[in-house]
Amino acid sequence: MTVDASNTQFAGSDLITTTAADGSYSYTLDAMTWHVTAHQMLRYNGYTVSVDLVPDTDEEVPGFAGGVRNFIFQSKAITPEDPYGNLGMVMIDEMSGEFDIDFSKVEVTLTPLGLLADGTTGTPHVLHLHQMNSGWIIPNVM
Repeated sequence: MTVDASNTQFAGSDLITTTAADGSYSYTLDAMTWHVTAHQMLRYNGYTVSVDLVPDTDEEVPGFAGGVRNFIFQSKAITPEDPYGNLGMVMIDEMSGEFDIDFSKVEVTLTPLGLLADGTTGTPHVLHLHQMNSGWIIPNVM
């Protein structure tokens, strides 16, 4: 897992580290405030994708005082400020022309083929589209 501490006052002054085998990590930070994020590379079926991990709190870390941030691999809550999630998404593009489709009523069934990345057998999920500025999406589909 990679952990990134971003200085909240100076762009481009990130500190990046990887965790130890037990998942622990440590930084020595100066007096500034820091925003800490983490991601994990997920390898599956010949593909590698970076997945943002969810922190136990999104509060900034004060430099000299320090703090603890724990991260977990789970789907991120969908909010108006961040509607896209962290575990992949399906985007539906509308074609130009005269179509009479009410996308708010479209139901999509996603059925896994084969084993999931964690080795378990997946089950079909019936999902609905959400309208965003970028179009219609289904977030957190992994």
